[in-house]
Amino acid sequence: MSINLLVRRSYVALCVIVCGCGGDAASKLVAELGDSEAPVRRTAVRALAERSIADDRVVAALTKCVADSDAEVRYFSIEALGKTGSDAKSSLGALKLALQDAEPRVRLAAALAMARIDPQDRSFMPTLVSSMREGDGGTLREVGSLGPSAVWAVPTLCELVSHPLPQVRVLAEHDLGRIGPEASSALPALQAAMQDSNPAVKRAAEEASKQIHRQKPGG
Repeated sequence: MSINLLVRRSYVALCVIVCGCGGDAASKLVAELGDSEAPVRRTAVRALAERSIADDRVVAALTKCVADSDAEVRYFSIEALGKTGSDAKSSLGALKLALQDAEPRVRLAAALAMARIDPQDRSFMPTLVSSMREGDGGTLREVGSLGPSAVWAVPTLCELVSHPLPQVRVLAEHDLGRIGPEASSALPALQAAMQDSNPAVKRAAEEASKQIHRQKPGG
């Protein structure tokens, strides 16, 4: 690694430590996103991904990085946009293209980011549903973190309540509980799961059912 590269990477890290990500520091990090060295861009985009900055300059720079030549830069820029939420709607076009990325984790990150930015734009669904059906625990936890806005996932989660792996069944039930009353169509599946031979699955089904009922108006 060249001395110049080490100096630039240290400079980015120092800006984050001393200044945080507000004002001037954000401008410096945005500038570093255009650096010719991938490691420098990675350091800057990671710093931005650790914070949610609803700043048009930052969103525009991160959106450009969604098509970066470096997979890690693409991944962390997408993660940062997802954390920004609805303020990053201008990035949706780039994120839709990222659903076709050569890297599976980049495609998955793009789908999750879109689900957070605009849950009504369901073009992210095929990617997430496919990952959920594969029993990917990380995806299931992320979907659960979306809460009621993940109502689109209820049919798939109902399927997973009967998955061969008990840990997948438990995660699906937890997700249904976190979605709340919008998941009321899952109650029959949860009722059946209360007879599951696995104690953890039974408990998760009971708790999910309680959460759905408890959150109903007048429930």
